[in-house]
Amino acid sequence: MFVANSVSGGGAELVTRFIASRLNSVEFQSSFVAINDWPDDEEQLTCEVYRLRRTYKGSLLNLVTSLFRFSVLVRKRKPDFLVLNCELPELFSIFAPRRAKRIVVEHASKPWSRIKLLGIIVRRFLVLSDATWVSVSPVKNIWGVGSGKGIHIPNPHIHNLMQVSNEHKLIRRLFYVGRLTSIKQPHYLVEASRELGIPAILIGDGPEMVPIQEQVLLENLDITLLGHSLTPWNFLKEGDLVVVPSLYEGDGLVVSEALTVGAPILLLDTPDLRRFELNDSNYFHDFSDLLAKINKHRFDTSEITPSENTRRSHSVVREPEAVIKKWKALFLSLTKDP
Repeated sequence: MFVANSVSGGGAELVTRFIASRLNSVEFQSSFVAINDWPDDEEQLTCEVYRLRRTYKGSLLNLVTSLFRFSVLVRKRKPDFLVLNCELPELFSIFAPRRAKRIVVEHASKPWSRIKLLGIIVRRFLVLSDATWVSVSPVKNIWGVGSGKGIHIPNPHIHNLMQVSNEHKLIRRLFYVGRLTSIKQPHYLVEASRELGIPAILIGDGPEMVPIQEQVLLENLDITLLGHSLTPWNFLKEGDLVVVPSLYEGDGLVVSEALTVGAPILLLDTPDLRRFELNDSNYFHDFSDLLAKINKHRFDTSEITPSENTRRSHSVVREPEAVIKKWKALFLSLTKDP
């Protein structure tokens, strides 16, 4: 039983349901549990889907009701494994029967940052429950647990990825994929589009959507807001520059997919994004540096376009069947444990 915040949303949710759906077979019966009532993108899953319908940022009573529903569901379905993705599922697992073995997937580099004390309590419970820890990034240090405790299983590429043409090497548009949250800093693209007079397209949804929409309308900016899309890279075209201004990333799936399609890319210079080991020319330090980098490469993006070797390496490691094979191996190894 894979448990996530919602059916759709950010990368963690999309990857979780993808893995749950691909694993479901005669060999492995899997299901997907969405805690929050979130706008559904109507993607069809091949496994059973359960919705707890918790109101996002709802009342305490609403939370307690959802916890009760989750406990009843787990007792009824009797899963062998609970695969917990992100903070809320970790919290809910406390109220599940102890019989189900917990597998905690670390998607963020800084989990429980807003409510650290609660995170310490929850993770202490999970340690005492003999949980297995999975890290989607190569860094195997698990917050609140210790260094080297995580089993590294990368997130698979979940979108259709076709290599984009870069023949003319011009920057004609700024391209953003991801949740519209303060941590992801999508306003960097809005401000860069306004300052440089370059159109932009933002694909994703989140709490920053409304203020960005208001700014775009008020200032008559040439910015397209597409909302969530099941096929974001289908909108990428020649002349697009992918910009990733996230303060921190767990896995960096968007970056990996952008490198695979061969798009020119600029990343905020953070430890999380430095893990991709791109050239210094691909990183910017702050907003002013972003503007300078865009201007520098505006008429020749060859220096910030990933090489063929980089593109191939990201494609191979995150090939869906290879990742699913690792998940199957993990489940089988835990089943054989005494």
